[in-house]
Amino acid sequence: MKDSVAIVDKQPQDFPPNSGFLIRSKDGDSYLRIKGSVRLNGAYDFNGLQSKSTFSTYDIPVGNDNASEPRFFLSAYQSRLAVEIYKNTVIGNVFAKIEADFQGASNNFRLRLAYAVIENFLLGRAWSVFGDPEAVPKTVDKDGPNSSVTEKAIQIRFEPPAKNSVRYAFAVETPNPDITNPDTIEISPYFQSFPDITARIKFQKGEDKGHLQLASVFRSITIRDPDDELQVLAGYGGLLSGRFFLQKENTFCFQFVGGKGIASYIQALTGEGLDAVYDPQENIFRLLQTYGGFVSYNRNWSKVISTQITPGLTYVVNLESQPADAFKYSFYFSGNMFMNFSKIINIGVEYSYGVRVNKNDDKGNANRISFISIVDF
Repeated sequence: MKDSVAIVDKQPQDFPPNSGFLIRSKDGDSYLRIKGSVRLNGAYDFNGLQSKSTFSTYDIPVGNDNASEPRFFLSAYQSRLAVEIYKNTVIGNVFAKIEADFQGASNNFRLRLAYAVIENFLLGRAWSVFGDPEAVPKTVDKDGPNSSVTEKAIQIRFEPPAKNSVRYAFAVETPNPDITNPDTIEISPYFQSFPDITARIKFQKGEDKGHLQLASVFRSITIRDPDDELQVLAGYGGLLSGRFFLQKENTFCFQFVGGKGIASYIQALTGEGLDAVYDPQENIFRLLQTYGGFVSYNRNWSKVISTQITPGLTYVVNLESQPADAFKYSFYFSGNMFMNFSKIINIGVEYSYGVRVNKNDDKGNANRISFISIVDF
């Protein structure tokens, strides 16, 4: 039985490909795979992010609010469970996956991935087509580089197998824009009437040589203004990313993203209301231009030990009407070492440094040493 499907998204923090407990049917046409991952993570904060479990440069306090009181914490809420089902049917190969962790509100059980693949179509919650999970470095912090594009989206995707080392995908994804409403004005409810349209093309020459990818997104964002009129704003973005193997033990990966009304796709800015903000001078909403990028170098010193070094930058073009303490840009750096034992046990240690700069050029920084132990089964 063919133990694969046409559409496969890879991300460094995902389960190893052949881990778990496998149950096959007698006829060999189907299987059930159960996976689990016990993850203990913690950190020592020297300053800056004393109340955060992940290293987000957007959340770094600025000025006098940047405390220098150290903090240590431990958590096991990144632990995961997953179920995969594969079946060979008359309409083709069918694959389904449901994966959850404990990163929901108040550390409740949270749906992470839930999708089905039927031949060339993917339906459900998976990595957004406007992204490149394979071009993200392995990090201790679960969010990875702050400027990375690693959103998950509910989608309907068409992605045929690669042809002549070229692969492409198109998708309609659920619209979920981040919008900052004015505090002093009550805005009536409004709904999105058009999905996000995403597309990408990937050029790849074998698993051991790497790839180059171009991706795009178009968004029609509906907002109700203070005059109770609906505004329809056109958001758009582009992503250039890749992963290359310089030698057998050296890997280089990168992502560069830019656009208008796409802040919710960028890791550090997700959920911060920076797709669109209210402009009191014009009494309308405006989309913000956002840019970001990172480069990362990975060195495999042996079959057990590897290191990653990753600098990155996230930038928002501020409006004149935004307040002085609005986020302007941030710098991110991380360096780590992972030790991989018996293919199922990973231990990582990482140093992270970040700087946040506001519109008025006030700034703050954060320093953290974090670690994680991962036992996959």
